[in-house]
Formats: sequence, structure tokens, C-alpha cells
Amino acid sequence: KVAHDSEAVIEVKAVAEVIVFKIVYLLLHMNRVSDALSQFRQHVKTFQSLLGIPSLAFHHHAWMSNQYRTFGEFWEEAPSAQRHSSKMQNSGYFYQSAAEYALKRKESAQHALEATGMAKLQPSTNVPNPEYLGQILTEAEHTYSQAAVGNNQIHKHVILQRILLSEAKHEHSEGVLVLLTRAYE
Repeated sequence: KVAHDSEAVIEVKAVAEVIVFKIVYLLLHMNRVSDALSQFRQHVKTFQSLLGIPSLAFHHHAWMSNQYRTFGEFWEEAPSAQRHSSKMQNSGYFYQSAAEYALKRKESAQHALEATGMAKLQPSTNVPNPEYLGQILTEAEHTYSQAAVGNNQIHKHVILQRILLSEAKHEHSEGVLVLLTRAYE
């Protein structure tokens, strides 16, 4: 069982995303639109309240935004989905939902960056990429955080710093505008 306030939640969500979107993609291309929509809704319902580390709420909102954006893109690609569309079942709805989560991301990221004193970081700050899907820390960062032999607070601090560095580089407003534009189209 995964603790709801651990970094393992981030890894679980990354794996679930890959699996669910493979299923949804196949269902849409097999013209099983209602099954694809049900699968997506169940996926969102399952993970909607699974925040992970509370100080990283923005990371959860970014993940939720990405779920809606990706499903909207799949919905646009599947011709059978367009024939079955209603007001709540069109790509615009999914893009708008993605934009709403992107706004939540922006707000919670600003709070987190201000709370840690990282709000003034330059977007050019270089952050190395982890090696595996769902992995938060690079091997070097993981080794450093574990060097404190069992000190979970240091490990969580390293994770928080790592994700905040990445978040400081993100152009939040631009992302929201792109999603809203796609929702309108």
C-alpha cells in the first residue's frame, strides 16, 4: 500500500497514466467511445484526490491538467468520438478542464515557491532529468538524500527542491492560454 503523502504517489500516477492512456487509445480506435470515456472518468475519479506530498499540490494539479489535455487530444484524433460528441463529450470540454487545473497549478506553485524562498529563481536554472518514467530524483540526488541514513525529512526536502526547481522554469500563463485556445477551437 502506498502512503498518500509520499513521493511513491507520483510514481504510481505516472505508471497509471501510461496504462490508462494505452487502454483509452485502443478503445477509441476500436470505436468503443463510451468505454473509453468511462475508463478515463474512472481514472480521474481514482486519482483526483490523491495529492501526494501536500507541499507539492501544484505537481498534482499539473498531472490532472495533463490527463485532461491528453484525453482531449485523443478525443480529437478519434473520428468515432466526434460522431458521439455531446456538450460534455467534446475535446473543448477536456481542454477547458485542463486549463482549470493549470490555473490551480499556477496558484499553488506560486505559494510553494514563495514559501520556500525560491520564487526569484531564474527560468534558465538547469535541472537534470531523471533516468526513468515516474522517477523524481536522479541517482546522484537519491544517493545524497539517503546519505543522511534514514532521515526522511532530508529526503523529502531534496524531492521538494528538485520539483520546485523544475516548476520555477514552467511558463504557467502561456500553458493556460494554449489550453483555453484549444478549448475554443
